[in-house]
This record gives sequence, C-alpha cells and structure tokens, in this order.
Amino acid sequence: MTTNEKIIPLVFLIVGLGGGFVLGVSLETLNVEKPSASKDLAGYRESLKARAASMGILPPQMIEVKQLLGSIKSINDQTVTVALQYPRDLFGDPMLDERSVIVDSNTKIMLLTQKDSAVFKKEMDEFQSRMNAQKPEAVFSATPSELADRAAPELFDKKVADISALEAGQIISITAAENVKDQKSFVAATIEISSMAPTPSPVTP
Repeated sequence: MTTNEKIIPLVFLIVGLGGGFVLGVSLETLNVEKPSASKDLAGYRESLKARAASMGILPPQMIEVKQLLGSIKSINDQTVTVALQYPRDLFGDPMLDERSVIVDSNTKIMLLTQKDSAVFKKEMDEFQSRMNAQKPEAVFSATPSELADRAAPELFDKKVADISALEAGQIISITAAENVKDQKSFVAATIEISSMAPTPSPVTP
C-alpha cells in the first residue's frame, strides 16, 4: 500500500470527525444570525467561521489540494462529475463539494483490485524475512533496485485502464498536477478506481 493510500482514509476520518463535531454545534450556540434571502451567503459563512474560530472549534484549513477522494455521480464525454468525500471545507463554498474532473490524453487511469488475503499474507511474510535479513549499514549503500525490493507489498493490484472503466457510483482517488483547492473544474493527472459501483439487488418477482 502506498503512503497516499494509507494517509487518505486516516485524514478523511479525522476531517469527518472534526466536521461532525462542528456541525453538532447549533447556530444558536454560535450566536450567528441565520441568513435571510436578502443577505449575502458568503458573508454569513465568514461570520459563522469567525465565531467558530473564537470558540476554538474551527478545523484546520488546507492551503493546497492536489489529491481528492469522491464518488462518481455521472460521466459526460471526457468530464467526470464527482461528489467529494475528501477534502471538504465546512466553511467554504458548497459549490466545491462537487467537482468536474476532465480526463485528457495524459490522464492515467488505474483499476485497483484487492489481493487475495492468502497472497497478501505470503508477500508480507516474505517482505518481513527480507527486512530481518538486512544489515543496518546496508541501507546507506543500497542501489535503487534494492530500495524498491524493500518496499512493503501493496494491498491492491493495479491494472491500467481507460475512461470506459469509470462508472457512476465508483469511489475514485484523483490527483492533479496543480493546486485545485478552489477550482470547480480541472484536468486529472491520475485517477485510481478503488471500488466498483454497487451491484443492484435482484428483483423479487
């Protein structure tokens, strides 16, 4: 499993817990007046954000976003509409909770398939044996191929795919070449399909 694959679920859990806690605080507790039709929504969010910050419950803000996680809502030609799961800014523009991800000729799409548990266990056992046999001083003189051999086995097999492998309902991890924190639409550098759309339940006659 790569470092990113390990970090994303953990960060998502932390952000989710923090967001749930903040959402649990009522507007009355924050003492922020609810917006009327004539009031500016952006100004209301800033007031709510300032009040939450003064109470010490404001979650950390991200400066740069190049990796996103979400579920596919629809696919139209080369544009994939994604409902974000991570990252989401509680006090940010709600329009950015949904992104338009463009797939071009340079976008790499990978299909992740979880390995059989017995296969993965065997790889982990072999990896642990190699690590136990290594001498500490050998780390500083290792060649690139030797360093690659020391990488822990990944839980998923990766297979090169194309846009035809994308379906509504799939969970995908997206990376971008630039900061897309405030971009509604952007070109994906890579897309990893981490789960397939759920299989419809059989219809009982």
